Amino acid sequence: MQVRTMLNQLIKISIIVGVLAISLSISYYFVYFLPEHEKTKLEVQKQMDEAKRQHNEKKEIERQNQLHICLNIAQQDNAANIRANCKGTENCSMPLALASAIQKKYKDEQDLCYQRYPPLISSQ
Repeated sequence: MQVRTMLNQLIKISIIVGVLAISLSISYYFVYFLPEHEKTKLEVQKQMDEAKRQHNEKKEIERQNQLHICLNIAQQDNAANIRANCKGTENCSMPLALASAIQKKYKDEQDLCYQRYPPLISSQ
């Protein structure tokens, strides 16, 4: 009978130790591991967001530069067209239809620049 009581107590102690080990494991997971894991995920997400923001910023600067170049070329072409078709040295005179055609060409070139280099749509 003594052996049986000792065996029962040993089984009870083993169960208590097992439950305690499981409880400590669960506590460790929720108190230490999970918060640290979430903190790391948040830091990685912040780094990715910052890299994306910097990439978009670089793309926007490049787009603005290309647009500026395109608009300058359109303006230079317009000025050259006006100079080539002007009659008179002080006051430029040309037929109204020609002036309208030059102005339309200039506006079309500007519109084409804005089509080629549209503003970037921000996802923020």
